[in-house]
Amino acid sequence: MNNRYVLITAAKDEEACIGKIIESVLRQTVQPLAWFIMDDGSTDRTVSIIERFAADHPFIRLQSARSRGGRNFGSQYKAIQAACELAKPLEFDFVAVQDADQAPEREDYYESILSEFQKNPRLGVASGVIYERPRGNWEFRPENSEDSVAASAVFRRNTFDQVGGYTPLYYQGSDWLIQLKVRMARWELLTRPDLHILHYRPTSSASRSEEHTSELQ
Repeated sequence: MNNRYVLITAAKDEEACIGKIIESVLRQTVQPLAWFIMDDGSTDRTVSIIERFAADHPFIRLQSARSRGGRNFGSQYKAIQAACELAKPLEFDFVAVQDADQAPEREDYYESILSEFQKNPRLGVASGVIYERPRGNWEFRPENSEDSVAASAVFRRNTFDQVGGYTPLYYQGSDWLIQLKVRMARWELLTRPDLHILHYRPTSSASRSEEHTSELQ
């Protein structure tokens, strides 16, 4: 087994932070074999920012998906599943999902996560923990739990394929459901509290009307 992984990100109207997220991946000591960024009909500068980085870094693969507008979780996870289909012909051992508004704090984040899979052949999914800044400084998110991984997580490819990937749900719950399926398949989960994932736009900052008005085709 080696450290080959594909990275998948679903993005919509993320011009405020997508540049920071891309830069965080470019700084990683172990970079992805390919990074599929699925744009879900952005109307701001998200696409142009991604294209600028992709011109200098060919492993960044921008894909566009037509959208009716607005955000919803079903749309996001359909985009992730579509990216998984695009990645299938590649030779890799891990699937990493990173939200378009979340970035690893440490440059060795992915290297550290991948090393955990080398230690434990039954490990199916792993992640760091989310930090947010509700008062201006980065703080541990109270919703973090040692019993579950973050939405931005790394899966063993065998595990991901065995459970069928994500089930797109219109409202929240797709990331919780895949963790349940991983456990039912008798794979282990791991959370590394020393590895921080910086969340630049907490869910509550997006209006509920935006989150629940569209469905990706």
